[in-house]
Amino acid sequence: MEIKKLIGVFVLFVGSVAGCATSSTGRPVRGTVLSTSAGTRAIVSGPTTMHVYAGFAGGEIYNAPVETGTDADCARVQAGAAAVPLRADRIVYVAVPAGEMACLRTHVGAGYELLWHALARPVIGELVASVTHRGARNDVPRH
Repeated sequence: MEIKKLIGVFVLFVGSVAGCATSSTGRPVRGTVLSTSAGTRAIVSGPTTMHVYAGFAGGEIYNAPVETGTDADCARVQAGAAAVPLRADRIVYVAVPAGEMACLRTHVGAGYELLWHALARPVIGELVASVTHRGARNDVPRH
């Protein structure tokens, strides 16, 4: 009986150490951007890595140099600049380097909602964005 308790404590200890070793550092920040008209909106300043989710198409994420930290910084970036289009029901990972901020540009005149989660930490590597598909994929044949 004593050995079972000792093994249980050991497993809990190893699990907690492994969890701490793999947990992220920095303060997580979350938010929602609600829009009722087309335009640009500031989301978060870097350095950070963020995950964004849009329920509808019609928006795009891009980075802009930080000057005032407001929507005006995002509006200064030309519409043809590099941006990641947001598809409906997809999670997009975006790296925001120091000195820049993530911005949302919407093209739809109706309501638009963007959910985001960022972790305040240095950006690692050169990743600009990646897309993760949620749910069942229609392009994969089922056997």
